[in-house]
Amino acid sequence: MFVNDICVGILRKCNWNCKYCIVSNRNEKIDEDAIFEELYPIRNKLKYLWISGGEPGLLSEQFWSKLVDSIDFNLKICTNGTFIINGLYDKFRVRINQLAIHSVSELTQDIHPKVLELVRKRIPNITINIVVHKYNVSYVKDFLTKYNDIIFTINFTDETFDRSNVPDYEYVIDREAALILVNQLSSLPNYQTYLNYVVRSLMNKNYDNLNPWSPKNFDPSLK
Repeated sequence: MFVNDICVGILRKCNWNCKYCIVSNRNEKIDEDAIFEELYPIRNKLKYLWISGGEPGLLSEQFWSKLVDSIDFNLKICTNGTFIINGLYDKFRVRINQLAIHSVSELTQDIHPKVLELVRKRIPNITINIVVHKYNVSYVKDFLTKYNDIIFTINFTDETFDRSNVPDYEYVIDREAALILVNQLSSLPNYQTYLNYVVRSLMNKNYDNLNPWSPKNFDPSLK
């Protein structure tokens, strides 16, 4: 069987501590041999492999060299920028079909200069995003204005971001706040929203029926 692409979270370790993220505060040991052994059997069964984490940029150059030399497909990488900062993107860019960058942990921070340099080259198939949650809504407009030459993907938190990590889903943005923000930002230049099911479901009153990961679909006590 041949599959076009799949997405694999290959490690549960990250050098950021995003409170809204499902892998926040995880510091699991990286076993590069075990990760390679998991990926090797599918080396000739895909067109692309999406690799996320944790943070793929924490894996060594030796690991990536071994992987790239062993596979028939190209890679798509989700990174917080570490993959770029550590020189891995420059080293293996000919085998990377797409790069998705989480720009900052919080919107009060600055984007790393190496990440900015790459994004401003406007290379096709490189995207950069921000995560909007309950507590950073007020910073979004200023952040986007500061980097007004960059087109950002805007991802809103729902239960899929922190369902195992934060009590009572406290970082989840509610539908009304999301709608207000979208209306406020729609006049900004270069404004773009990635309308994945998270955003679509937030925009729809029938939220729990549209969102397959809503906790109400798993825990009857929440209905």
